[in-house]
Amino acid sequence: MPNPPLQSEADFFGWMLKHNLDHIVRFHNGLQALLGEKLDAPEAVDDPMLRSTIELYDKMNSANSLLVALGFLEEMLVLFWRRQFPGEDIPNGRSSIERYQRLLDALGLNLGTMPAWSVLRDATKIRHCLLHANGRISHMNRPPRTRFGRASSGIPTRSRNKLCRS
Repeated sequence: MPNPPLQSEADFFGWMLKHNLDHIVRFHNGLQALLGEKLDAPEAVDDPMLRSTIELYDKMNSANSLLVALGFLEEMLVLFWRRQFPGEDIPNGRSSIERYQRLLDALGLNLGTMPAWSVLRDATKIRHCLLHANGRISHMNRPPRTRFGRASSGIPTRSRNKLCRS
C-alpha cells in the first residue's frame, strides 16, 4: 500500500523522522537477532573464540546503532534550526545536543520535564566516548558523569543493559 501524499512540510519531516528511525531500529534488531541465533548455535557453545567474536559484533551493532540514531537526530536538529532561525549560526561550545536547547525551547519543549532529555544527554556523552576514545572511558581526558555514575568501561554487553557501568 503506497504512503498517503504529504500535505505539508511538517508531514514531510514527520514521515522522514519515522521512516529513517524505523530503518535504524529494524537494522539493529534484525542484526541482533541473527547474532543471538549464532551465539546459541551448537558450534558457538563449544568455541570460546567464536562466542567472543559474536559478542564483539553485538557490542559493535549497539554502538553503531547509537551513533547512527544520534547522527540522524542531530541532522534533523540542524534542519529545524535553519528553519526556525534562518541566517543564524548554530551555537558552538556546548555538547552536540545541548547547543540546540534554544531551538527546543522555541518549539515548546520543556526539557526539564522530559525524561528523554537526560537519556539524550547521556547518549551524547557515550557517543563522544565512542568517537573520540575508541569506546574506552579510561582513555578520555575528562570522563563523563552520567546518571549511572562515573563511567569506567565502554559499550554495553548482552547481559548488562547499562550503557556506562560505574
